[in-house]
Amino acid sequence: MTVILRDRPDGAVEILLMDPIILEVVANREMARFVCTYIGATELEVPELGAFGFATAAADVAESEAEALALAVAVEQSPPQAIRTVRKPRANLPAVIKEGSSAPARIEHHVPARLTDEQLSAAFRRIVDGEKIAAIAPDFALTMGQLRGIWANHRRNMQSHIAEGGQKACVLCRRAFTPSLTHPDTCARCNHG
Repeated sequence: MTVILRDRPDGAVEILLMDPIILEVVANREMARFVCTYIGATELEVPELGAFGFATAAADVAESEAEALALAVAVEQSPPQAIRTVRKPRANLPAVIKEGSSAPARIEHHVPARLTDEQLSAAFRRIVDGEKIAAIAPDFALTMGQLRGIWANHRRNMQSHIAEGGQKACVLCRRAFTPSLTHPDTCARCNHG
């Protein structure tokens, strides 16, 4: 809040308490100018200034629940052909969580089983042969995500070992390139050309 002084035509001085209210947040200055022009051309309905807190929100929620209960009773008591209600728009009310509610859902983290080198090479061989990771993972007591992570890490390590060997000449264009797992003999230009 800001306190400012403003001179009056009669010589008196007004002390104003300025409480900024954010009307909207926009992405750029041009849109903000457009909105300001629109606001200047229309009369705004300024909300009442007051202390808003949990008590006010709880009262609003209680009022809304009472209206919903009254509507439910009215619907139960009226014949089906007489039901015609006009719903008035509701304010964005906060969610009130009742005490003793259930605990939030938790995902249990399972540490993947340690696989031997033979098991890993067997799994990798099946992946290279075109089998789906989701079908392979249960055979090794892993989830699909765990096996996918192990496979991605293995490919990353293999790529770094291939790259350590340095650059070599492409068999098609003779340009120097760093070989990859998928294209060890040809450069990227020749692969996509």
